[in-house]
Amino acid sequence: MKPDLLDHDIPIDAQTALLAGEKHLLEMTSRNAPLPHILHVLCQLVEQTIADCRCSIVVLDSRGSRIQYCVAPSIPTGYGNLLHGHTVQSAAGPCTLAAKLKEQVIIADITKESHPHLHAWCRHALAYDLHACWSTPILSSVNTALGSFAIYYQQPCHPTLLQQQLIKKFVHLASIAIERTQIQDKLLRSEASLARAQRLSATGSFSYYPLSGEIIFSAETCRIFDFDPDCYISTIMVRERIHPDDVDLFLHMLFGQQQDFSFECRLLLPDDRVKFLQVAANALRNETGELVEWAGAVQDISERIQSAAALKASEKLARDQLQALTHMLDSLAHETEPDKLIEHALRTITTQLGATSCCVWLQDTGSPLLTFAYGFEQDKLLDRNNASLSSIFPVLDLQQHWPQLRQTRQPVVLTDIRNMNDFPCRQHQLVLGVQTMLIVPVLVSGEVEGLLATGFTGLRQFLPEELMLSQALAQQTMLVLQLSRLSVCNQEAAVIAERCRLARDIHDTLAQGMTGVILQLEAAADVLNSSQPGQLEQHIRQANDLARQSLHEAKRSVQALRPLVLEEKNLSIALRELCHSILNGQQ
Repeated sequence: MKPDLLDHDIPIDAQTALLAGEKHLLEMTSRNAPLPHILHVLCQLVEQTIADCRCSIVVLDSRGSRIQYCVAPSIPTGYGNLLHGHTVQSAAGPCTLAAKLKEQVIIADITKESHPHLHAWCRHALAYDLHACWSTPILSSVNTALGSFAIYYQQPCHPTLLQQQLIKKFVHLASIAIERTQIQDKLLRSEASLARAQRLSATGSFSYYPLSGEIIFSAETCRIFDFDPDCYISTIMVRERIHPDDVDLFLHMLFGQQQDFSFECRLLLPDDRVKFLQVAANALRNETGELVEWAGAVQDISERIQSAAALKASEKLARDQLQALTHMLDSLAHETEPDKLIEHALRTITTQLGATSCCVWLQDTGSPLLTFAYGFEQDKLLDRNNASLSSIFPVLDLQQHWPQLRQTRQPVVLTDIRNMNDFPCRQHQLVLGVQTMLIVPVLVSGEVEGLLATGFTGLRQFLPEELMLSQALAQQTMLVLQLSRLSVCNQEAAVIAERCRLARDIHDTLAQGMTGVILQLEAAADVLNSSQPGQLEQHIRQANDLARQSLHEAKRSVQALRPLVLEEKNLSIALRELCHSILNGQQ
């Protein structure tokens, strides 16, 4: 039994409804309505146009290899759920078979279907009282499978010519909706991928149309310029974002150029942040050669510029530290006086930091207080024995004035000492014209053992690398102080050792010789009182010999303190020969 359909024509009212339905579907497609909703409406239109039928539309995934979902408003959901996930190659039903073969599959009577791949599907369809199925592949404009369009009946039947024409029309509508949606989804994915790539690379795109003055920014370009992507952007707004010093360059490149360009410029944002940009654009022209569009890219290179600046600062810090260390080593190599070593160290600090004055405070043994040790100002070294400083630099209580030094072990910047509470040396620094002071802790084994205070005329701000340099110089100063102390101790030890050696020489020679002389003279006195003149002469002669021997030993000890060269030559000749040998590279 065939369904009750006209074989030759469709009634006018049905045609009107069909045209209205087609128009509605196309409008939904153009408005990017959800594809399942469009296909749902299409199935309803099919069932209204072709009497007694049930319609389903199967949609494949983006690769066209597997059923993504099924729309069938008049068929129980259990049937559509069974189809979900089937591959096209499995041909497990007429819909997948039609998509695989890319041709229509007509099963007029499911009960008599003998295709080996369709046995399971036939039992499933009959369970839902479906006895006929006409499946038509939905193909794209490039002949790839998008899905399948199927009409079901509850009784066996074949499609008429009119029904085939209607199926062709409905399949075409389905292909438009599915292909447009897939293209739109692919475009959205591509745009999202592009947006992610632009965000990761901090690169945005723009288009500028000189004839109309219209400018279009991508989302990343809006982020770089700190614009709202949903707001209208004018060239005036863009120009106001350009750094004042770079406006002329920007205008020349964008409006004065006729060829491709690339340049760097800066942005000055409303919150006073500065960004560095790399801008490049291609000139697009029409058939007559007229410039119609600038298509360009903008990259935020602020991080690269800041990294280069940080690298340059690090290199400067390394050079300054090397220069300071070189000065220190030269001083250690040539200076023998401890005070001169300290003077060189403090002079290096004032030179490297551009300071006016510099002073060192050290912690007394067994006391938490710091006392003034050395200062350098007006090109001279001052110490704690300087009478003019004894009343100006009393002891310093670190816990009272700068307790954070012991906690953080980081430098403290006194931006303007003119507006601060008093502290040791403040009044003296004000007299020198100092406004800003930098207080740097001096560490020994990780503990604060003193501080280095440098003064600067004028208000100063310090870069991180300058603070690091000050810390390195403070540690070098502490090293010089320790070496100076060791030098003084070594000199004192040498003097004591020499004194001990001289005492031993005097004890071993002169003392013993003089003791012998005294004994011989005492013996001579005893002989004189006993009226034995023969022995008297002997004792006096022995005393005379001992005295001469002692005198000889004394001369030998004195001569041992003199250089050997002075034994044969006087001082003038010896010095002349020494200088001559040094100049000739002989010593």
